[in-house]
Formats: sequence, C-alpha cells, structure tokens
Amino acid sequence: MGDRWEIEQLVLRVARCADRPDVGSLVDHFTADAVLAVGGRRVQGREAIREFFGGTTAMPAEGERTKHVVTNTLVDTDGDAFVATSYWQLLRHWGLANWGRYIDRIVRDGDTWRIAHRSVLVDGQLGRPSGD
Repeated sequence: MGDRWEIEQLVLRVARCADRPDVGSLVDHFTADAVLAVGGRRVQGREAIREFFGGTTAMPAEGERTKHVVTNTLVDTDGDAFVATSYWQLLRHWGLANWGRYIDRIVRDGDTWRIAHRSVLVDGQLGRPSGD
C-alpha cells in the first residue's frame, strides 16, 4: 500500500487505541518529541502525552464505553511530511459527546510513520444527560 493509505491507517489506529483504552500503544504512534494540543492545553513528548491520556493504568469509568468515529481524512504533502485533517466524533454509552477535527503532522520515524504534532479542535460537545 502507499504512504497515504498508511497515514490514514495511523489516524484510525490512534482512535482505536483511545477506545480500548490502550494508552501505551496510542503513545507509540507519536514521535518521541511529539506535541499534542487540545484546546488551550499543550503537552510535549511521549511521557507527557501518556499522562494526558491517564497514564499506564488508564481505565474507563465503570460502565463507560467510547467509540471514536473518524471520517473524511484528507492527506496533503508538506515537504517530507504529511498533514492529515480528519473529522471526528466521540460516542459515549449515552450518545454523542463531542465532535471536531484532528490536524496531524505526520513524519517518517525510522521505517514507521508517526504523529509529530496533533491539534485537536473541538467544534461542539453535549453534556451527559441527567440521570445517566
């Protein structure tokens, strides 16, 4: 398969890792000095990203299930890197929680593509229904 297909698969694998939650594998998809920017928060490096996602012992709350739906990924070249822009939705056991866009700068790291910078833009969110 080509590089663009690999880039799309990388974006989907990160979402799947977040749903499990498999923070260790999720973080492995980022470069050692990667930046994760979410809202007004910015963390850098795998260890900081691991902590952002709850650390090595991250577990969902009792009864909590999530599914990230990632669609409409566009992949553009930027020098020797790629920029993948995707729409995402986060579904919880009670329904749609939030949605937005990922903007990923993806670089070759050895023989593997990894995310060097991810911006998570939240376009909207809904609160958990009362009584749930």
